[in-house]
Amino acid sequence: MKFNLSTPYTLEYRTAKSRLSRTVTLADRFDVEIPEISRFDEDDALRARFVPYDRYQKERERHLNREKKHIALLNNDMHLRGFDGRLWADCASDSRTQTPDLLADVLRIGEERYYGSDYPNRIIQNHVSKNGRAHPAGGFLHWLDTNEDNNRRKRFLILRSDGEATVEGAEYARPDNIAEIIDDQRDRVRQEVTDYAQKNFVVQDGRLFAATPPPVWMVGAEPNCVYRGALRAAKPMPGRVLFRIDDKAGFEGIIPHISAAKHYTPFYEDVEIFAADRTYLAIDQVHFAIEGLRGKLTLAATGFSDLPDETLHLWKEFRRAINAWDPIDADPGKIHELGKSFIDAVPKTNNVKTALGPDFKAFCALMPMLDLRPRIKPEDDPELANLTL
Repeated sequence: MKFNLSTPYTLEYRTAKSRLSRTVTLADRFDVEIPEISRFDEDDALRARFVPYDRYQKERERHLNREKKHIALLNNDMHLRGFDGRLWADCASDSRTQTPDLLADVLRIGEERYYGSDYPNRIIQNHVSKNGRAHPAGGFLHWLDTNEDNNRRKRFLILRSDGEATVEGAEYARPDNIAEIIDDQRDRVRQEVTDYAQKNFVVQDGRLFAATPPPVWMVGAEPNCVYRGALRAAKPMPGRVLFRIDDKAGFEGIIPHISAAKHYTPFYEDVEIFAADRTYLAIDQVHFAIEGLRGKLTLAATGFSDLPDETLHLWKEFRRAINAWDPIDADPGKIHELGKSFIDAVPKTNNVKTALGPDFKAFCALMPMLDLRPRIKPEDDPELANLTL
């Protein structure tokens, strides 16, 4: 089924009258053929109801709008289908029941970034299904950087099947005074988004579905505090370990091993599962833990110049190992040992310890409870692969 897609990209160029380059954010628009399927492998891969922590629920209501006109859009139920080994969410239904997940500061226009009271109304009018089945008037809004918080998201696309997808307030025409193009991201972004859309969306009976990670239990350590609760979709989080949503016993069993004075539930405090095909709920705990810490490393910007040479050597070894992490062929035990050796060698008063210490502490404490055996890529030669000792 053909969809028109629109997504932002950057263009760096120089004009004839300037020696300095300019970088602008423009929007691109193009057609993509989304695969169609006749039926899902499992219509009820997961049916569940999430019980939100009271403060989190009120925060999501506040995101919607201050007058609470649209609170009825919030619904904490979940219904996912199964196909090709993955879970799929109904885009029309989710746009209506999970509207706060669509909101992000980058979509605000001009002064509305800070003061616009109609900002949620515009998103609801253009990108939320009227009844949970129909396509939104302005097309489906889908975030590519789903791991980021709403105030840090930047990458998105809009999909529309009955007209041109449009990013409101964006410029589509390229500047007419370009003398030299220094960096044009349009072709690269178009290819990336095309590949992403064809791999992560399907159409069934005229309805658009998006691939989604399975929901999980999350536990992590902060200074004197344990973070615990459920997430609607697994994602890497610094200093956090994830458990299958159907493994509440394992999730609760690890909490006593974390010494902390307080417990805090930032998202959902309980999940009621009505139906589940457990083959779709599997997650790679080690991969999410390592990816979460890797994302945090870029935030440590100061203090390295004061580290002893031996500690800097450990840091370089750890960075090389974690940047080369491959969930198919790598040694997570080595990464754990290198990380522990590095953070133990950092002086307590150093800024690196302040920025990374809590997450490293949680990472080093929780990793030994997971499967840290070396991972070896399967043998490609079928004759060798079938050999047994």
